Amino acid sequence: MKSVLILAVVFSLSLSVSSVSSAATLSLSPSTGAPFLGVPFQVRVMMDTQGQTVVVADAILTYNPVLLRVDGVTPNYADPPGSDQFRFLARSTFGDGRVQVVVGTPHQTALNGNAIAVADVLVTPLQCVTAAAISYYFLAPAASRDSNVIKDDGLGTDLLASVFGGSYRVYPNPRGESANYDADPASEAAIFRPGTGFWAVRGVTAFYLGSSGDIPAPGDYTGDGTTEAAVFRQSSGLWALKSGGRLYFGGSFDLPVPGDYNGDGSCEIALFRPASGLWAVRNLTRFFFGTSGDYPVSADFNHDGKWEAAVFRPADGLWAVRNRTRVYFGQPGDVPVPADYDGNGSADIAILRPGNGLWAVRGITRASFASAGDIPVPADFPGSGTDRMGYFRPFQGLWSVRDVTSFYFGQLGDIPLSR
Repeated sequence: MKSVLILAVVFSLSLSVSSVSSAATLSLSPSTGAPFLGVPFQVRVMMDTQGQTVVVADAILTYNPVLLRVDGVTPNYADPPGSDQFRFLARSTFGDGRVQVVVGTPHQTALNGNAIAVADVLVTPLQCVTAAAISYYFLAPAASRDSNVIKDDGLGTDLLASVFGGSYRVYPNPRGESANYDADPASEAAIFRPGTGFWAVRGVTAFYLGSSGDIPAPGDYTGDGTTEAAVFRQSSGLWALKSGGRLYFGGSFDLPVPGDYNGDGSCEIALFRPASGLWAVRNLTRFFFGTSGDYPVSADFNHDGKWEAAVFRPADGLWAVRNRTRVYFGQPGDVPVPADYDGNGSADIAILRPGNGLWAVRGITRASFASAGDIPVPADFPGSGTDRMGYFRPFQGLWSVRDVTSFYFGQLGDIPLSR
C-alpha cells in the first residue's frame, strides 16, 4: 500500500509597482513540481532586467518556518555569464522565516542590458497543510542613496512590473505495498534516493533502479512473499520492476497505489488520479471514488485478504473506504498512516500530526512520538505481526521505532519506504 498525501504549496510574489513596458521581472522556476514531505526540493529565483538599469536589489524571501524550512540559498553568476551581467551576490538568514538575497553587480555599480540573475533556494516542507506561501518584499531605499530596487533614469523610479510564483504538489513519503525484502517475518528499513535511483535495504541489499523524478512503488508482484523494488515514472506512465518487467500504465499526475486488490496474494499495479478520483487496477477494474484533493490510503481494512480503495480528505478529516465505511478522524495538516497497529490482520485508521508528533490510532491508542519534520514509517519491524509507530528524521538519517529500536540509515534527501 502506498499512502500519498498531496500538499499544494503556493509561492506567491507580489509587489506594488509602476506599469511600464519592458520592465524587470522576478520569478520562480520551475512553476510547478512534485517534491516529497521531508525531502528538500530546489526552487530557482530569477530576475530579468529586460534592459532596465540595475544598481542593487535586496530581496527578502519570507515563509512560515513551522511549515517550511529554507536549508540554503546558493547565489549563482548570471546565465549566460558575461561582463555586463549581474548576479545574486550574497544572502543572510534571519532565523525567523526570512532570507535576504542581494542582487547587483560585483561592485554594486549601475549597468544596462538584458541581464539575468539566478539563485537556487533549497526548501524542505515540514508539515502537510492545505497551503503554504513564500513571498517577497524589498528593503526600503536608504536615505543616503537612490532606490535599491530598479531604476530607469537615475531618479529612483521602480520598474519591477511583474512577478511570478509557482504552485507545487508535495507528497508524503511513498509507502510500499509491503516491506519484506528477504522473506523473514520482519519488515526492513529501505530508502530510495530520487536524484539517482539508488535503493538501499538495511542489512539486505543496495542497487540502482529508476532515475530522477521516478516514484518508488515496491510490492510483492509475484506472490512469493518477498517485496520487489519498482518505480513509476509519471512523465510517461512507465512501471519498471527490478526483475526486469516494464510496462506502461497511467501518466502525468497519476499516483501509484499498488496492492492486492483481488486477494490472490500478489500485488497489482494500480493508480489513483487525484484530479478526477479515478482508480485503475491493471487487468482488473476501473472506477471513480473520491474527489479532487483527496489522498489515497488503500489497504485491507476488513481482513478479507483484499485491499479496498480508500481516501482521506484533509479538509475535514473524512476517511472513506469504498463499499465499507465513512468516518471522520483527523484535521487539516495531519498525515494519514493506516496500518495494522493491533495485529488483528486489518488496517486501522490512523494519523500523525507533524506539528507536535501526535499519533492517533482510531479506537486503539494515542501517543506522542516524533517531532516536526519527521516522516512517518509505520511497519512490522520486529516481525511480531503488529505494525509499530516509526519515523525517519531526514537531517540525521535517524530511524526510530517506538518501543523497539533506533538506528541510522540514509541521508538528507532520501525517501524512506515502509509498510
